[in-house]
Amino acid sequence: MSKLVKISKSLLFPRRSFSNTSSNLLKDGDSASLVRRITCEDLKVFGDLVGDHNPVHFRDDGDSRGVVVHGTLLLGIVSGLMASTLPGPGTVLTSLTANFVKPCPCPTTVEVRVVLGRVRRVTKAAFTVENMEKGEVVVEGEVSCFLSKEQLQLSKG
Repeated sequence: MSKLVKISKSLLFPRRSFSNTSSNLLKDGDSASLVRRITCEDLKVFGDLVGDHNPVHFRDDGDSRGVVVHGTLLLGIVSGLMASTLPGPGTVLTSLTANFVKPCPCPTTVEVRVVLGRVRRVTKAAFTVENMEKGEVVVEGEVSCFLSKEQLQLSKG
């Protein structure tokens, strides 16, 4: 079993919440979230994949104290939630702005939450990444995404 498959198995089922009674329609204010456990092994695999071996993400002695999760790993989870859950398949991210509010220690469990703004061809969504163990937001930001014709039809009913 590959390391990437092992990482994906630690992903818990995302939650999707719609602002209306039909589960097939995209509406302003719809939200989705997921909870993800991030381990030091995840950081090693991610660091090897992207070539980021900055010592803030790894300790040679195996001790995880002071180790910080890659910000781009956290943003990748945001992207994955949007592409797979809300708005869902067909979504193309066109821009992303992020504020790294606090360092995200490792190992940890995070909750990623996305809330859609006004649903249109280019839709904006706000997101947060919360360190659930400390109850602190570690990243917050906004994403612009291009919706497919099929997704826009779903928003009109």
